Amino acid sequence: MRRLKLGLIFLVLGLVIVGGAYLVHIVHLSYTGYCFAQDKYLSDDEYIRGALSRIAWQLKVEDAKSTPEDYVRSHPGCCSVDHHASSWFDKIFNSYYAEVELNYELEPEMAKRRGVSFYHQYVEVTACGVAGRAYGEGTRTLQTAK
Repeated sequence: MRRLKLGLIFLVLGLVIVGGAYLVHIVHLSYTGYCFAQDKYLSDDEYIRGALSRIAWQLKVEDAKSTPEDYVRSHPGCCSVDHHASSWFDKIFNSYYAEVELNYELEPEMAKRRGVSFYHQYVEVTACGVAGRAYGEGTRTLQTAK
């Protein structure tokens, strides 16, 4: 009987240790920006694509069929990704986001309304590439992302 109790204690202890290790692993993945829905880490290009999708209507583009990749390719230095924007609290509780810096020329109608031709903007993008909060300001000259 005593041997059975001891075996049961070790079994429970082993399950607690394995469960705890799994939980630590999940928290670590969340903290480092892992996208559980897509089962991968996103590339900087994917973060930029998410940010550009949020502001695409403001961009001055040469071709209506232009993709975010085309835009970045034809505008080097327009965009950068900061993976350290989230607080540790956000990262642990799966609210990781990267901050994407965008610098772009406004489409003519938008430029006319705002009184400036260019825009410098930051867009928060989740670990799965979904654009969230955005903020920025109009500028008179095109800036280069950091």
